[in-house]
Amino acid sequence: MELKAEKQTLKALLAVDEQQFRIPPYQRPYSWTREQIDDLWTDLIENVQAGHFIGSVVLAAEDDARPLVIDGQQRLTTLMLILGAVRDACHARGMTNDVQQIEKRFIADDLANGDAQFKFRTGNANWPVFRDFTLRSVGDPLRKAESSALDKDMRARNRALLSNRDRIVSLLASHLEHLPEPGQEKWLRDFWKALLGKVELVVIAVRDLGDAFLLFETLNDRGLQLSAADLLKSHMLGEIAKRSAEEDVDQAASSWDGMLDDLGAGVDVTRFLRHYLLGYVPKVKKDSVFDQFKELVKDRGAESVLADLRTAAAAYGEFEAPAKAGHEQTSAVLKDLATLRAVTCYIALLPARRYLAEKDFVEFARLAEVLTYRYSSVVGRGTNEIEPVYHRAAKILHDSQGTRLAEARETLIAAMPDAEQFRVAFQRLEMGRQYLVRYTLQRIEQALHPALEKMVDVSTLVHIEHVMPQTLNKDWSVSLGSFADQYQEYVNRWGNLTLLFAGLNIPASNKAFEQKKRYYGDSQVKITQELCQYETWGPEQIDARQRWLAEVAEHVWRVYPVPHDQLPTLRYEHKTSLDDFRERVGALWPVIAPYATDTTAQEIRSLATRLPGHLAGHTDHSSLAGKIADGLTELLQGWEDYSHSDRRLVRAVAEYFLEPEDSAPDELPGGLDDDRAALIAAFAALDRQLPSCLQS
Repeated sequence: MELKAEKQTLKALLAVDEQQFRIPPYQRPYSWTREQIDDLWTDLIENVQAGHFIGSVVLAAEDDARPLVIDGQQRLTTLMLILGAVRDACHARGMTNDVQQIEKRFIADDLANGDAQFKFRTGNANWPVFRDFTLRSVGDPLRKAESSALDKDMRARNRALLSNRDRIVSLLASHLEHLPEPGQEKWLRDFWKALLGKVELVVIAVRDLGDAFLLFETLNDRGLQLSAADLLKSHMLGEIAKRSAEEDVDQAASSWDGMLDDLGAGVDVTRFLRHYLLGYVPKVKKDSVFDQFKELVKDRGAESVLADLRTAAAAYGEFEAPAKAGHEQTSAVLKDLATLRAVTCYIALLPARRYLAEKDFVEFARLAEVLTYRYSSVVGRGTNEIEPVYHRAAKILHDSQGTRLAEARETLIAAMPDAEQFRVAFQRLEMGRQYLVRYTLQRIEQALHPALEKMVDVSTLVHIEHVMPQTLNKDWSVSLGSFADQYQEYVNRWGNLTLLFAGLNIPASNKAFEQKKRYYGDSQVKITQELCQYETWGPEQIDARQRWLAEVAEHVWRVYPVPHDQLPTLRYEHKTSLDDFRERVGALWPVIAPYATDTTAQEIRSLATRLPGHLAGHTDHSSLAGKIADGLTELLQGWEDYSHSDRRLVRAVAEYFLEPEDSAPDELPGGLDDDRAALIAAFAALDRQLPSCLQS
């Protein structure tokens, strides 16, 4: 590694003419917090005159005129914001020479056109705001001051930048207010000179971009400053940079950002990475996520790992936001899992989502829901005990690409607490987490009375009702009699809880049980109506009802294991539809194989939209091309039931038809015979009846 490291002042760093420091597009946007701004400001006010060391900056200087800032963008951006605020304060006091001296540090080449003139260029997300609000001179007609003129998206992307700029201006103004007016100019002059001349950094420059990433990773190897996700991104981009051009690194960075978009805002990226790893290795500590990914990158290659993470992130994003799934039953089960906070099962759901057809995935996810409810929600066993179970199921699905689904199901079923454990634990349950109570009562109601149409799953309409109220009033004290001493022990027991629509719950409130029964009788919820059969209400009735709820729940959350004799052995080799198709197309397979890539059900569905435009290019073979397109359309309509292997097969046939220059160019006589043969083989491999349009 060719490395040059030297301590420099901020002034020396910014002094080289015609040199522009650039933040690469793959760096995360400016994100310092108010607390970090306040800490730096305090340090500068107290120490800058004596000298202040602010840390290291890592540069990739393949091009001396345009070095990339690999590490240090947050600090450099903040120092430029401070210089900009001081420059504006000098301008307000008519300190023209000081303004000019500061602005010299903002300009790399005053003869350059456009953005090339500036000394420090942030990433694309922050650049228009940073340039127009800070770097432009006070006399520049393009200079901006009011963020209210920015559009909503621009303000959102630059919230931290704008907020910290305002905070720095406020801190500076507050400090100056405490100085006598004659001394303010001297303080400003001394301060900006000290900022440039006495703030010091260690500038580490390397020639190779890959070396810069390696150095960045080494400086942060204990994760004290960055998360495992930040370090992994840097490591993978560094590996790619060793063998590829800068534009390939940019493309990989865009793919990483796309992964984050697929995950969705607010998703714990490190948790996602850990769950991904647990599909392959049995144990992953949170602080070892980065180290284990380094081994994975070493074995598979950075590009392969990144592509696989993109696929996994799309599924994980659906788990976190079920509406993204685009399939009613899938969205419904993912919503129930989200209600249960059932994140641990995502370990096994990741390969399940990749390899299984929608129907099979829904059934597998429902099984995970039952296991979560019995094992964690009711019996209360810990995550550390269930993670290995989900790892084993995930590995089975990965290794078999979903074909050993029955074995994966049996792995989860084997971990289920038995009926007696479940009932005993259920009968001890108290209020605790409201979402769990609501979920339980809703599902019991829906299971007992599925024909009734009611919106018991809308929390704003349906409240959790305490039959014996949360406040023990005089009427209830008299009613309970000698049981009043047990009030606190029983008030939050699940047997004392039910569902009641808001319009009834509010007037029922703390009324006596006999009065409450009038409201319960008007309820649309059957398990609430049934409370009317009780003459009185107290600990005995609560115990009895909780035992009943436990018995019902044990039947609702129950899975009957798949018979052992139907499970394949570990050595069983399943012949997939893609294997069958490969044999049927014979010599055509080598040219079709590149199109048989992993794909989602939604991507299969979207292929149909490309067929009409493709047909326009087949005027000489319009009849046969139309028949093939009709057959493909029918094949694509089965997307909802296709397994991982089925989806690869269907995608291969569709993409092969959409490629005019295949093994037999389509424009030649007989040029569509190969496409027709592939389609016929696909119908046979999928065990689907060949459409009449392809039978002649």
